[in-house]
Formats: sequence, C-alpha cells, structure tokens
Amino acid sequence: MHTGRWKTTVHVAILVAGVVAGAFFAMPLIGISSSEGGEERYALADARILRIVISHIDAHYVDPDRIDPVEMLKGGLTALEKYVPEIQTEIDEEEPILVLRVAEAAQVLSFGKVTDLYTLLEFFREVFRFIEDHFSGTTPLQEIEYAAINGILNALDPHSRLLPPEVFQEFEVTTRGKFGGLGIVIGIRDGELTVIAPIEDTPAYYAGIKAKDKIVKIEDESTVNMSLTEAVGKLRGPEGTQVTIYIMREGFDEPRKFTITRAEIEIKSVTSQLLAGGIGFLKIKNFQENTFSDLKDHLDRLKCLNAGHTEEMCKPGQVSGRQTKGGELHGLILDFRNNPGGLLDQAIRIADKFLKSGIIVTTVDMTRRSRKEEWARRRNTEPPYPMAILVNGGSASASEIVSGALKVHDRAIVVGDNTFGKGSVQTLYNLPDNAALKLTVAKYLLPGDVSIQSVGIVPDYRLVPVIIDEALIDFRLGEEMPKEKDLEKHFEKSGNVVEKPTYTIKYLDEEYRRHASASGESAEGEEAADEAFEEEYGKKDYSTDSYVELARRLLLGASMGEMRPKILEQSAHLVEKIRKEEEAKIEKELAKLGIDWSMGPAGPERKATVAVEFLQDPPKARAGEEAHFILSVENRSTTTTLHRLIGVIDSENFLFNGREFPIGKLPPGATKRYELTVKIPKDTLTRVEEFEISFQEANGILPDPVTASIQIEGLPRPEFAYSYQVVDDGHCNSRGNGDGLIQKGEEICLLFFVKNVGKGTAEETQAYLKNVQGKEIFMKEGRVELGALPPGAIKEASFLFQVRNRVQGEMGEEIPVTLDTFDLEVTILDAEFREYLVNKLHFPIDSNRVTVMPQHQWVETTTTPLPIYGGASTRAPIVARVTTPSVFLADGKLPGWYRIRIDEERHGWITADRVAITNQPPAASKGVELFIQNVPPEIELVGTTFLTPAHDRIQLRGIVKAPENFTHRVKDTYIFANEDKVFFKSFNTGKEAQRLAHEFVAEFPLEAGNNLITIIARDENDLIARKSFFIRPEGSGKETAKANVETF
Repeated sequence: MHTGRWKTTVHVAILVAGVVAGAFFAMPLIGISSSEGGEERYALADARILRIVISHIDAHYVDPDRIDPVEMLKGGLTALEKYVPEIQTEIDEEEPILVLRVAEAAQVLSFGKVTDLYTLLEFFREVFRFIEDHFSGTTPLQEIEYAAINGILNALDPHSRLLPPEVFQEFEVTTRGKFGGLGIVIGIRDGELTVIAPIEDTPAYYAGIKAKDKIVKIEDESTVNMSLTEAVGKLRGPEGTQVTIYIMREGFDEPRKFTITRAEIEIKSVTSQLLAGGIGFLKIKNFQENTFSDLKDHLDRLKCLNAGHTEEMCKPGQVSGRQTKGGELHGLILDFRNNPGGLLDQAIRIADKFLKSGIIVTTVDMTRRSRKEEWARRRNTEPPYPMAILVNGGSASASEIVSGALKVHDRAIVVGDNTFGKGSVQTLYNLPDNAALKLTVAKYLLPGDVSIQSVGIVPDYRLVPVIIDEALIDFRLGEEMPKEKDLEKHFEKSGNVVEKPTYTIKYLDEEYRRHASASGESAEGEEAADEAFEEEYGKKDYSTDSYVELARRLLLGASMGEMRPKILEQSAHLVEKIRKEEEAKIEKELAKLGIDWSMGPAGPERKATVAVEFLQDPPKARAGEEAHFILSVENRSTTTTLHRLIGVIDSENFLFNGREFPIGKLPPGATKRYELTVKIPKDTLTRVEEFEISFQEANGILPDPVTASIQIEGLPRPEFAYSYQVVDDGHCNSRGNGDGLIQKGEEICLLFFVKNVGKGTAEETQAYLKNVQGKEIFMKEGRVELGALPPGAIKEASFLFQVRNRVQGEMGEEIPVTLDTFDLEVTILDAEFREYLVNKLHFPIDSNRVTVMPQHQWVETTTTPLPIYGGASTRAPIVARVTTPSVFLADGKLPGWYRIRIDEERHGWITADRVAITNQPPAASKGVELFIQNVPPEIELVGTTFLTPAHDRIQLRGIVKAPENFTHRVKDTYIFANEDKVFFKSFNTGKEAQRLAHEFVAEFPLEAGNNLITIIARDENDLIARKSFFIRPEGSGKETAKANVETF
C-alpha cells in the first residue's frame, strides 16, 4: 500500500472522487485499527460509529459552510424511517421538535440546541437510545446506525458515504486489482450459476473450465438460487488453498468434480490492440494498483507487434527492449469511455508517462489554503507521437484528470462527449467492524487551476450518434447519461467560462439494429450478452468502433511531434469530409421513412407563422400497449422554408423524455406530421404526464415550445398468496418415511400452491426457494417457471432439498448436523408487473423417525369442517379443509393419525378421532377445498380521488384487514408519499391487537406534479401488501394545451 498524509497525523486512505456505478479513485494509506471483538448485543445508543464519523467531518470536511447540522439531522431521520418499517419521524422546524415513533412507542425530542456537529451527535444518541429501548423488529441495530449515518452524509454531498463491511471489502479488491481465486467470470443464466468465460492463464483455464459450464455445487453446498455475491465469496480465498466445484456441461451425464488450487488473479484494467497504420489502442477500464504497470506492458506489446513480431512473442509483461526496436508507434489512442476512475497515483503516473513537464493536477480545499501540486517529470516520457483520448459521460475522476492534463498541455486531442464532471476529492477512513468512511476533503484542479466540477472535460471533437430506424429516430438532442450536475447536493461549478467543442460530428449509428436485436426478448439476446462478456474479458476487435476509427483517421493525418493545436487545425478538411459523408447517410435513411432532411437557406424572413397540434391516439394510453403521439406542424409563412425541423419532449418521465418528432423540410403553406410510437410498460401506474415540446431548426427559426399532456391508464395488478406441503412419500422425487414431517437425511419435495389473489393477470410468474440456513440444507431444485396466472388461478410448484445428517468442516472433516429447526426463503414474482412476495419459512426437524404402517381402508369424516394437515402433527401446516362429509382412502397410519389420499398425487393427514372406518367407497366428488395458508392483508381505500385533488394536501381513509377466514393479525401499516414516510400505525397493543380489521386516516401535503403514494400493510407473519398510485394536485405543473398557434 502507498502511504502518505492529508493534513493529519492519522494514517488514512485518501480517495479522489470517481463515483459512477459505485467506483472510486484513491491514494490508499495504512488504515487505523478496525475491529472490536465480542458477541454482545450491539450498543446502538453508544453511537460509536457516528462518533468517529462526526470527528472526521469536523476535522477534514472540504467545506465547513456546507455543514448544516439541522439539514444533516433531517437527512439522518429520513434515512431511518425509509430503512426501518417500524420507525416514523415527524419534524416541526418552527418549534423545533421531533416526534419519534418506534412501533407503538413515541417520544418528543427538541432539537433547538442542535447547532453544531457535536450537539447533532448528542441528539442522535437520544434517538438511538429510544430506538434501542423500544425496537423489536428484525433490522440489525448496526444497520440502523449505518442508515442514519448515510442519511447525515447525504446532506453534505453525493460522494461522502459510509461503506458497510461487505461493500468496503469488494472496494478493496477493486483497488488492489487482484485477489485469490480461480480465474473465471460468472453470471446467472436461466437461474443457474454459469461460467461466462475462463480467463486465460489462470487455474480455471488450465483445469479445463469452459464458457457455459454450470457450477452446480461449491464444496458441498448447492448453488441453486445462490446469489453472485455469495458464489464469489465462496470461490475466492487465499492463494494456494483449494476449492472443489462440480460442473455440469453439455455431454456430461452427471456433474463432474474439479478441485482447483486458487492463485493470485489479476483484474486486467488495460487491454490493447494495434490498429492499421501503426496506431496503438489502449482501453483503460479503471485505475487500480497495477494499471500503470499494465499500461507500460501493453505499450511494449504494441511496439513489439508494430515491429512485426507475432502475438505469441508479444504477450504483455513478457516483451524485451530488443523486441520493441523498430516498432515505434505512429500514434496512440487512450480509451477512457465509461471509466469511472480509480487510484489517484495511477492517474498521475499515466499522465506523467506522456508529459515532459508541467502540472498534472492540484488538490486544494475550498479556501485554497491547502494546496498540493503534482508535476510531470522528463524521465521515461514516451516519444511525442500524436495522441487521441476517447471519453464520454461515463468517464469520471481519474479519467478526467488524465484527459484534462493531456488536453490542457496540448499533448492529446479529445474525442467523444462531455465527461461526468466530478472535481472533488474523497478520503477513505477505516472504521470499526471493517466498515469505512468515504469523506470529501478537497477538490482537484487541472493545469491552470481549471475546475471541471459539474462541467466535465469538453471534447475537441464531439461525436453525436444518430439512430434511424422504423421503431426509433433519435438525434440525441436531450441529455442522455446522468452526470455530476444531476446529483442532489452536488458541488456547484466555479467560473462562468463555457467551453465548446471545436468540431461536432453527427454520425449514423449503424450498430443500433444489431445491438437492439441482441438485447431483445429472445434466447439470441442472452447469447449475445454472453458474447459481450466474453469480448470484455477476451479479445474484442475495436477497429470497427466508430469513435476509434475517427480517432485513428485523425492521427494518421498527423506527424511525429505534432501537438493538439496542429492536429485541430489540419483536421478541418477531414472533419468536413466526414460530416458530409455522415449527413448524406442520415438524409438517405430518413428519406426511406418519408422525411426530407435536406438543408437550405433561411429565406428572406426570419419569422414564420406556424400552427402546432399535438394529438394522442387513443386518448388514454393503456399500460402494456402502444401509445401513438402525433405532432402536426403547419408553416403559415408565405416565404420562409423551415429546414430540419424537429420537436423534442422534455418530461420527468424517462419513457418520454428526449423522444423526438422529426418533421424535416417544411415549405411555406405545407403541413407535416410525425407519429411517435411509445410502448407503455405493463407495470406503469395510472397517471397524467405533462410535458413540453421544444423545437430545433437548422437556421435557428424556432417555434415556441408547446405544452401537452399524456394520460396513462394502468392495468389491474396481480398479488400473490401461497401454501405449501412437505412431501416425503416418494412423490415428486422425494425420499423419506412418508409421515409428512422433516427428518434428517430425507429428500424433501416442498410442494407449493401459488394463487393470484389480485385483480390482474400475472404474465410471467416465477417461484424461487432459497437456502438461507447454510450447508446443512442441500438445495436440489429451487426455481420454477409458472407462466401466466389469471386472477383467482392456482398453480403448483415443487422444490427439492435435503436436510443433511453430516456436513464438511473447515478442515474437511465430517461434522454431525445438530439443527432442530431451519429457515428457507420463498420468492414469488411476476417479471412484467414487478410484483413480488418474499417470505421466510421456518421448519422444525422431527427427531422421532417413525414407520408409517401401510393401510388400505376407507375412512369417513364424522365432523366438518375438518382440517387436513400436511404431516402427522398439528404443527404441520393445514393444506386443505373438508367442508362436507366425505370418504377417503387411508393408505397409512400412525398413532392418532390416518394418511389419506386427497387426490392421485397428494396425501394428507387427519386425526383418527375425527373419522370412522367405513365400507363405503368415496363418492365421485369430495367436499375438499385447498387451503391457502399465507395470504397478504387487504388494503381498501374509501372515498379517495387518485389523480387530481383540489388542494395541495390530501386525506387518505382506508381499512387494512386480514383476509376472510384468516386469523393472521395485521401488525402495522405505513404510507410513503414519494420518499417521505407520512404515516405509521402499529396494531400490536390494546384492543387493536385483537382486531382483524383496522381503519386508518392519514393527512399529508403533496408536492407539485405527480406524487407516488405507497401504502404498505404487514401481518404478524411478515407478509406484505402494497397499494401504489399517483396523485397530482390540480393546477400543478404545466397547463395542458391541445393546440397552439403562434407567430414568431
């Protein structure tokens, strides 16, 4: 680890920014002690983690003016109530007081004395003490503290975060760039843990592991429904240790055992390719500890290949100086697209490799009193061949430092799109329990003290891909990728200088059709995704990449020693040639669709009169169907022709935002219309979406924006309930004594009955059973595709698992299983509506293995209704009810119990004292009803207008209740308005605890525009019901206008 300091005598890990998809870049240092032993209950009221976090904020936070204790208090409390169902907070800033509710307990706390960080700490100690005293939920107390801390940090900026232990551990692997493992890329394919690709020259590669292999077992643990995170944790381990995996492959009759010795696996952050004309290409995915070393190795590889040597002779890290002789590159392309950043020292070293002198980057605090400059050195600098850097909106932090330094020093041209725009510096501090604090401590400046905060690196050559297809036309006129400036609490940009690209090139994205079909809803799409993974970790050919090819052509026109200004100047002719070529392609493709995209003069008048009309067909767009939006434009001018006219939607809804209406050429007196088709996802809720259509025109003659609205009608939604039965009598591949109870060593078929109790059809119903216990349970079959499930319909799903007698210990020894209970987790979901049910199942292990005595006699019920149990115990779940006197065939007997045939495939158990032996065979039909054991609570709203309440407040009235004929009590109900918990009610005390139905009344304010309201009810078995809908106050947002006629 590299060591150093940042204005403190405490050794810490210093990060400089880089958060895109959760990545960072850093200069790591030796950390403080991070572990505290003991198994005692977590002392939340001590606030031990928060205390350390507060001290670091006080000592090191970049901008003291941003530290607002009350805002941080509100952020922490909001995070608490979002993370923990039983907690609700109500803040009155005028008093100022907090009403804190934890389940049925409540306390009023004043925060009038919260004026600095340490009074904030004392306030949260009081909050934590009350939670610790009254909280009895399942959320771990440590996670509650973590949630509050992250809410507090969110009030500072979007990059200061607490990293929980599991996140910090993976972060360390990422920054180190290596780990102990096998050398395989894995993913979940068709619900199975699958090898996407083995990495060359690794243990897995040499062991013969192949792409598309299914890993069915790791050591003695089944991988059925094992998450990727769990699998990675089991496959990784110290270098030199062994792991055994079992592989199923096409052609194998049964899984085969592979015992593989782990080795140090390097995460390759650099790949390379020699392009035509002696142009080198380096793709840098992120900046980790070995990135600079990898870059040097790949530079040698490129020079070796350019000298005429073979791929085998030019492997990275194995090239000698003699092999690079005569292979000097004509130019070099550095590809930082979608590179989120990484280690700061690596970024500095890479920039230094191509610069002889000058400042690379400067880190300062907001007052600029603390300043550290990093300078380039002449030693070991690369020859002055022409260079190009490729960037886009996913290039952040370290990528921006290297790109900016090489651009400012005129060492390289920059091609692509504006980068992410993150100019702040984070430090990583180790915390107890292997967590870490990532805190913003400074900002960085490019040479010349230029900040790219919320601006990014502006490319010299901006490339705009244009998609033209029957299904989609997209000129990319809207902001496509979220950037720093879109994040809440982001640091503002400094200065008002607006830099623009020297050249902008719109080009036809000819890869769109291929990529669109590859990501379609088909097996081919999944195979294409697999190929993409293999390309990422194999040898992708970048020579057909549009960005790469343009950069290559630009560098071919330059000579050794020519710097950025010269390349920009002399490329004007080439750029114009490419522009015309691409414009011709775009015009040709649009002409095929009946759109005239030709260019022409502005005409004598700079004003024109137009009529713009927006129509929707049908008037209400129905979820799951296509909506057609028609924009009609009439040019009422007598002399002015509009060219390349296009309308663009500005909407808060991602379905519509940025969608375009290309009208094209519009002569005087002409009317043209464009129909935009949008597929509305089935899970879309009923709402009214108001938006604005603005216009662009080639000569700057812009019609005024038009406001319009879209009405969407949501579909009835499915909701799931279930029951289950333990089968151990030989049916559905089970193996046991047939008593319907679980004993060790048995192979259990868990038969599930999934019912849709909602009002809409579940289109793609899936059921999963996950082992959350450990290796004592071996899951054999845990995933079932149930398909469509209409309202009221029931389908069966069977899962197979074994409760083991013995398991393998850490040293390979056999250890007896001592469990007397275990847990599994069931998930039922519909992929179309994204409706789901998740519930934990608790099973007893019966230690009394008995022999079921065979029978063959008729038994008649003597009383009804009569419960039929899944096993020979009243602890077993009830699987059916006998509603009318019936006769059953009993084929097994235990003391006090008969095993009866419910149907040809299913058994059940009834108590012997409720039946009598008879000689009468059963009638054609029996009075047996399947009993669905687990049904979520019901939520009913009374007298609520969903779409447009007349005021900015709303009162919701409703009832939550247990389903009919059920005794499961409702535990609590809570309501979210957008992300704010506005209501919580516990029904666990007093008379409320005895009721099966509860009324609720909730009054709360509404924001302008659409408000997403979610009502949640939980029963005592933690089954959850949800009801979500949108409410839009009247008069909020833009006023709807069906037609506008304007003169301009």
